[in-house]
Amino acid sequence: MGLPQTITIEHDAPSMAEASRLTILSCALFVIIGVVTTLLGPILPFLPLQLGVTPERAGQLFFWQFAAATCATLASSIVLSKLGFRALIGAALVLVLIGVAGLQTSHWVIACCAVACYGVGLGFSIPAINLTVSRLNPIRRSSVLCILNCCWVIGAVSGPLLVFALGTPDRFFTLVKVGLALAIVASLIFGSAAKPRDNGRASGKAFSNLKPTIVFSILLFLAVGVENSMSGWASSVAMRHFSSASRSSLATAAFWLGFFFSRAGAPLILRKLTDEQLLNRSFLCAIGGVLVFYASVNGPMALVGCGLAGFGVGALFPLILSRMTGEMGTSNPALAICFGFANLGAALLPPLAGKTGSVFGDSGYALTVPLIGLLAAAILVRVRTLSSTDSAASAASEL
Repeated sequence: MGLPQTITIEHDAPSMAEASRLTILSCALFVIIGVVTTLLGPILPFLPLQLGVTPERAGQLFFWQFAAATCATLASSIVLSKLGFRALIGAALVLVLIGVAGLQTSHWVIACCAVACYGVGLGFSIPAINLTVSRLNPIRRSSVLCILNCCWVIGAVSGPLLVFALGTPDRFFTLVKVGLALAIVASLIFGSAAKPRDNGRASGKAFSNLKPTIVFSILLFLAVGVENSMSGWASSVAMRHFSSASRSSLATAAFWLGFFFSRAGAPLILRKLTDEQLLNRSFLCAIGGVLVFYASVNGPMALVGCGLAGFGVGALFPLILSRMTGEMGTSNPALAICFGFANLGAALLPPLAGKTGSVFGDSGYALTVPLIGLLAAAILVRVRTLSSTDSAASAASEL
C-alpha cells in the first residue's frame, strides 16, 4: 500500500511467557469467535421459515449484528484499558452466549435483539484481542496477526461445515453454545488481569494527522464489508445449483477455505512479494472469483468461484491491520474509529447486497456489491501507493 511500516515498542511490554500464553489463548478464542461472527451466513436459508419473514428481511439481521458491534467497537479500546483483558473478554463472551441462545426463537423482534446482543460481545472482543496480540508481538506483528486471523477463519469455515454435517440449526446451536461456555472458562483462567497503560504521546497525536485514519477506515470498511457480503450471501446465491439449503452451505465453506489458505500462506508469500504486489494479486484473484461465481452454471463452478474469491480477499485484513497498528500504534484512540468503520462495512454492505438481488429479481445480482467494493478498494490502494511514492521522491530530492 506504499505505507511505511514502523515498529512501536510498548512501554508496558509483558514477559515472554505471558505474551505467549495470551497469544495462544487469543488464537483459541478466535476459533469460536469466527464461528459466531459468520453464523448468519450458513443458517440464513433456514431463517425465513423459522422466523416467518422473507429472505430479504432475514438479511437485515446482518445490520443488527454489525451495527451493534460498531457501537461496542468504538468503546472497546477504552473499556480494555479500564477492565483489562480477562474481564473484558469474559464479559463479552457471556454476551455472545446469551445472544446465540436467544437466536433460537420464532419471534422476529427477539431474533433482532439476540443478534444485536452477540454483536455487542463481538464488537468488544475482536478489536481487543487484535490490539492485544499486536501489542504483545511488536517484532513479528504481521506474521502473528496472520496466524491469529487464520484461527478466526478456521471457525468461519467450521460453521457451514457443521451445518452441513449436522443437518439442522438446533444441533449446530447446541455445539456453538458448548464451545462458548468453554471459551468463557478458558478466558477467566488463562487471561491476564493486567490493564494496558495508555500511551500519552500516541493519544495526544491521535488526530493530528487525519489522512491515515481516513484511509485505513475506508479500506477496512470495504475489506470487511466485501468479506461479509460474500460469506453472508454465498449459500443463498448458490441455492440455484444445489438441491437443499444444507448443501448450498458448501459455497460458504468454499469461500472460507480459500480465505484460510490465503491468510495462512501470506507470511510465506510475503517472502517473495512486497505488500503492494500481494495486494494487487489479491484484488485480481478476488474480482475474478466473484465473476466466476456469478457466471457459474453448475455447483462445482460456483464452488471454484467462491474459493477464488475467498483466496483473494483473505490476505487483505491482516495486511491492512498490521500496517495500521504499525503506523498509528496500538494505543491510538483513532484505531477505534478504524475498527468501527470495519463493522460499519459489515453492517451495511451485506443488506445492500441482498436488496440489490431483490430489486433485480435474481440473487446473483447481490454479487454486484462486493465486486464494486473490491474495485473501489483496489483503486484506493493504488492512489495511496502513487501518492506515497511521489511524497518519498519529493523528500529525497530535497536532501
